[in-house]
Amino acid sequence: MPRFLALTSKGLGGVLEQELKELDFKILKASQTRALFECNWEKLYFAHLMLRTATRILLPVLDFTAYKNEELYKQIQKHDFTKYISPKQSMWVVCNSSDKSGPFKNDVFVSQLVKDAIVDQFREKLGQRPNVNKQADLQIWVRIKGPNFSVSIDLTGPSLTQRGYRTEAGVAPLREHIAAGLLKLTKWEGQKDMLDPMCGSGTFLIEGALIALNKGPGLFRKDFAFHKHANFQKEAWVRAKNLAESLINPELPIQILGYDIDHRMVEIAKNNVKRARLEKFIKIEQRAIKDLKNTLNHPLVVCNPPYGERLKEKTSLEVTYKDLGNKLKAEFKETEAWLLSGNKELTPALRMKAERSYAVDNNGLDCKWLKYPLYK
Repeated sequence: MPRFLALTSKGLGGVLEQELKELDFKILKASQTRALFECNWEKLYFAHLMLRTATRILLPVLDFTAYKNEELYKQIQKHDFTKYISPKQSMWVVCNSSDKSGPFKNDVFVSQLVKDAIVDQFREKLGQRPNVNKQADLQIWVRIKGPNFSVSIDLTGPSLTQRGYRTEAGVAPLREHIAAGLLKLTKWEGQKDMLDPMCGSGTFLIEGALIALNKGPGLFRKDFAFHKHANFQKEAWVRAKNLAESLINPELPIQILGYDIDHRMVEIAKNNVKRARLEKFIKIEQRAIKDLKNTLNHPLVVCNPPYGERLKEKTSLEVTYKDLGNKLKAEFKETEAWLLSGNKELTPALRMKAERSYAVDNNGLDCKWLKYPLYK
């Protein structure tokens, strides 16, 4: 049975593991940022369509130790890379080192050496070699830690976080897979209304609707990297896609509502919702925090407020946070609010006590996903 490696952002490893379990995958090993699982190729295609918190899925092919150039070259050639593409197609090597104390300190040099070993293998076996470019049909991922190498085939292509519906966004937008993972941490599955009072480009709202509808985010994609590989199984792909489509709920018995003070962001969010074909399920309006009213039935409130990088911004944002805290306590009793904090100096302005906190990496920024219970 083939083994595959699903990747995610730091802090969402547990959510990814739970997702795989819910989809009935056999997990072999999991960590903060990845999960190793096994399944047949049809289920691998299904995983690409349904996983919300994964960023990509790899096929591990080699694990070895090398200290010299010759050793690395020979180890790479132990795997037959000619079975994935023809010489008329293209390839690219992505190299990432997490430990510069090892014998190989230059990622570019390692990428070049791995590339040489693979194209030489093509020449020896087929008399021709593939072209090399970043938009390649075959991407080889090399992970280095000291003298230890892990080599994998990328099966995804562009990151799974790129659903395709968000072609417009504001400053520092929340990545789609992170929004989905944060919603999963709240245990929300569409069982009650949702409100985002500072919705920005609408990512929380859209990912929430997709969860509630049980619509796989991969269904927005036309293709993945595996479509270009020689071992692609078209009939298995069709079955996987048909299954994913059959699981979609046609209706939602809840309301999903978003507000933003910026009319430009309201239009951007509406356009993103339209591209996601979710206008029927999501309503977005222009409204300031000070005008916030609860028109929903004990909703889940989620929010990714601005963090403020300059002193002047932080001063004005303290007022915004204070207004948000006051409105949440006054309008949303007997429910709960979750806030993504990227600035620990601003959250005290809410004048609320977080019951729970999760650390998460939001595109390189260390953040906290904070739960605030709102009592009667």
